[in-house]
Amino acid sequence: LGLLAVLLGTFISTLNGRLSSFGLSDIRGAMHAGFDEGAWITTSQTVAQMLIAPVAIWAGAVYGPRRVLIGAALAFALTSAVTPLSPNLPTLLGLQFMGGLASGFFVPLTLSFILRSLPPRFWAYGIAIYALNLELSLNISASLEGWYTENLSWRWIFWQNTPLAIGMA
Repeated sequence: LGLLAVLLGTFISTLNGRLSSFGLSDIRGAMHAGFDEGAWITTSQTVAQMLIAPVAIWAGAVYGPRRVLIGAALAFALTSAVTPLSPNLPTLLGLQFMGGLASGFFVPLTLSFILRSLPPRFWAYGIAIYALNLELSLNISASLEGWYTENLSWRWIFWQNTPLAIGMA
């Protein structure tokens, strides 16, 4: 179950990044942002994920990946729940950055969790499932974003992360 939860975190992180990219024009329009200003919506999350990666590896080694990932998942769930309620672009950018800090723990700690949790003879299978997991999230994101914006709202690009992150925790 722990391995599935960690893989879910990688799925969420990748899916969220792709959904934000595909839905960028809808999010920009809702925030009344221009093209250049709107480019920061996805960039703020990506920058935060890159900044936190070395800290994630250190924190996972010191406190254990389980404890760190549970905290990161709950923080990401909370951030994803309030991001669509942003009244303006600076608030949205700040929340995207905070969400990126939280989801930035998911990918770096997944492989270490796989290698620590599985016997060495199953490492190749664990890494293969990790790679398939990434491909799945990359490939369904365009269809999912289109369905959200056509049938629900651009806000579901973020809200869909809340139950997934709580399930991960």
